Amino acid sequence: MVARLAMQNKGSFTNTPQQETTLTLIKQFDTSYGAPEVVDDWNLTATSAASSDPIEFDSGQTREVIPGEYTIAETFGPDALTPEEAGYELASIVCTTEDDVGNAFELTDGQLDVPAGTATECVLVNQDLPGSVSWLKTNTQGDALEGSAWEIHTPDGTVLTTVSDNDENDADSRNGYVAVEELSWGEYQLVEVTAPEGYYLLEEPVDFVITGTERDYEFAQAIENISIPTLTLIKEFDINYGAPADVDPWNLRASHTPDSGDDIYEFNSGDTYQVTPGEYVISETFGSEEISPEEAGYTLQSVQCFVDQGGWGAGSNSAPMESAQPAEHSDSESHRVDIVDNSHTTCVLTNADRPGNVEWNKINPDGIALGDSEWEFVGPDGFDTITIVDNDGEWDAAEEVGTLRVDELLWGDYTLTETRSPAGFDLDPEPRHFTIGGMHLSHLFEEDFVNTPLSPGTLPLTGGFSDRWPLIAGGLGLAVLAVFAWSILRSREQSSS
Repeated sequence: MVARLAMQNKGSFTNTPQQETTLTLIKQFDTSYGAPEVVDDWNLTATSAASSDPIEFDSGQTREVIPGEYTIAETFGPDALTPEEAGYELASIVCTTEDDVGNAFELTDGQLDVPAGTATECVLVNQDLPGSVSWLKTNTQGDALEGSAWEIHTPDGTVLTTVSDNDENDADSRNGYVAVEELSWGEYQLVEVTAPEGYYLLEEPVDFVITGTERDYEFAQAIENISIPTLTLIKEFDINYGAPADVDPWNLRASHTPDSGDDIYEFNSGDTYQVTPGEYVISETFGSEEISPEEAGYTLQSVQCFVDQGGWGAGSNSAPMESAQPAEHSDSESHRVDIVDNSHTTCVLTNADRPGNVEWNKINPDGIALGDSEWEFVGPDGFDTITIVDNDGEWDAAEEVGTLRVDELLWGDYTLTETRSPAGFDLDPEPRHFTIGGMHLSHLFEEDFVNTPLSPGTLPLTGGFSDRWPLIAGGLGLAVLAVFAWSILRSREQSSS
């Protein structure tokens, strides 16, 4: 204490004490986000401009100081964190000095002038900072998924807020990235209430905690969804006989096997559906009457299934066949395939068209088979006009004389015309028309083709008989001469007797 000299009336001097210079620091809070208000966690300091050593205070503690310039500050905890690092901001420092006026004033930069002989009190007010949480929603392949919706629960199950990907509560505009701000400090549960389209909901909530030192909580790993399995059926053709390669009339079907359930899914070519896991039988029918491929003129040549792990999402109708692998359980004989969660399966049903054939019979009026006929055979585009001779072995597939059959016919319209009749019979020049098609691959002319015998002395119109006629005529001439010679010889014998 500094003494002050004073003169008394009797000529003597008296020392009176000078008032001490003191500083008091007080910690207070103005919290809005649930932060702790523990003053003992805070280290309050006043550092003189004349010294680098700070004077430490407990909240409410008064200490005698040397008059002069001071910097008022604070840190948090044993690690001396800044207020921001601890989740707070130093909102204000308001000081009051006991002088002639006694007005309070706020420090704008923490700098304080402590006058001699005064008692100064400074109140440091902290506000807590809000927290946030952010996460990324992906499939198991790491691809970002949009369209999820969430609830944030408090530990007692109270719904604090809801957020959907890219709605007004989502602070991150990127698809699949979700962020929620203005969260109080504490424990939470993140509950998915709407999964991205084509994916299962998360089965369990995800926990997280907002603290002062970890206010902006970011999930280190993406939150993954397992995709609902999908199945795509595609119709393709291996056309060799001119059949239509039209997918529209085909009814594609995937049926759960009895051991797996009774689900039946109906597809048009290229359709993709979410399906329940299990074993399926892949099949098809044709047209509104649901006939088999064989009845429609086709063979179900193969059913090849390809699986892509990770899923393609609902509505996808094009799997990358070049990178997919054949399904391990695909059964090309019974057309069975196992479908599992988190996968997309594409099955390609390939049909080959079947060839047609035609058969007809050549007879005389008595119903006796006639061989050696010749025919012109005209077909649809892509079919070369051919000549067919009964039992020639090149085109006639029937072994019986008088029966002709042509196999391996394209689908389309044909004309059959006799160009050479059997020997001794009239040519039948009338064209016959027929059509080979899906439900009419085998055409049998129900009525036999009848050739009438040639009248004596009549030449045939055309055909094989004409090139044999000189021989036949010569034979008849010899026969006439023989009969004439025999008649003369007979007459002579009768005269001599």
